[in-house]
Amino acid sequence: MTRITPFLTLMMLVLLSACGAHTRLPDVDQAAMTREAELQRELALKETIRLQVQLLNPAFQVRRANVDLCGGEVSFSFGFVSVSKTADEFGPAAVSAFDVSDNVLIAAVASGSPADLAGIRKGDRVTQINHQLVGGDAAAALKPVGDAALTGGAVTFHVKRISETFTVDVAPVPVCGYPVELLDDQTVNAFADGDRVMISKGMVRFVDTEDELALVIGHELAHNTEGHTDKKMGNAIIGAIFDGLVAGLGGNTGGAFSNAMAGVNSQDFESEADYVGAYYAARAGYDVSDAAGLWRRMAASNPQAIHLAGTTHPSTAKRFLALEEASKEILQRMADGEPLVPVEAPPDAIKNDYPGGDD
Repeated sequence: MTRITPFLTLMMLVLLSACGAHTRLPDVDQAAMTREAELQRELALKETIRLQVQLLNPAFQVRRANVDLCGGEVSFSFGFVSVSKTADEFGPAAVSAFDVSDNVLIAAVASGSPADLAGIRKGDRVTQINHQLVGGDAAAALKPVGDAALTGGAVTFHVKRISETFTVDVAPVPVCGYPVELLDDQTVNAFADGDRVMISKGMVRFVDTEDELALVIGHELAHNTEGHTDKKMGNAIIGAIFDGLVAGLGGNTGGAFSNAMAGVNSQDFESEADYVGAYYAARAGYDVSDAAGLWRRMAASNPQAIHLAGTTHPSTAKRFLALEEASKEILQRMADGEPLVPVEAPPDAIKNDYPGGDD
């Protein structure tokens, strides 16, 4: 064992000091750093709430309008975004920025939601839930809401609005049972995992209109309702069997078969989500006449996606043209008074293409 002597230690410190900064750095007060960190947490929390508010209305409307197409996956929603004290490092920021030490602040209310129809408004403060004081642990304070959301039962809210106080009973409505959550990711991204729909902060900032955001939500919701995650997992399991067979013969594929099989039909899944998602947005009352334009802007920001062969996703060129046709179909069916439901392909038309193939 090599012994580190005091001399060696001293030499290491000398050498490391030679690698430091060579300009005179400003002295920074520890207390000032603490105050600045608190301010930055407030700013970060305010930005997160702003994006959650932007996401609320289209998420509620799309989930509500398509509950009958969600294959029995149902939950219940009041249709509001709230701010409350948390137990993490942002708890003090919530209290200082939003004054929620003993109440829950209503940050936004979705149009036509149960909360909206009951008269709850942005800026209201909920002081009691089911006659229990709100304070301390926000999760415990909001638990009655969660319980009610499992059954659709009404919840009594004690509300303070400036100097006025009142109580109101609100019964949540059924919505698609795939919650839409804001992902703390600055890239333009969105995905579905079979249980949820995740929309990145970058995506919420990228879209130009609520119509576009509804289209993105509809696309990811379609991945869940059409079972794409389960199908990809099933394909991956088949590939894993081949990986195992090779391993039994002394080889090592590094999961190549599993990874390759997980991508089978990936482009078709994305195309189907585009098509079905456009219907979901239209059923929620959103304008899909320029839905395809989103992909031109995507291409401008991500030029490598223009490649006609595509990757796991079809090229932006193909997606634009396909979505343009889907929009025409939807608008024509609306004009003809036909039901707005995606058209199922006949069994003999279902293909089994591989990524990058001629689909």
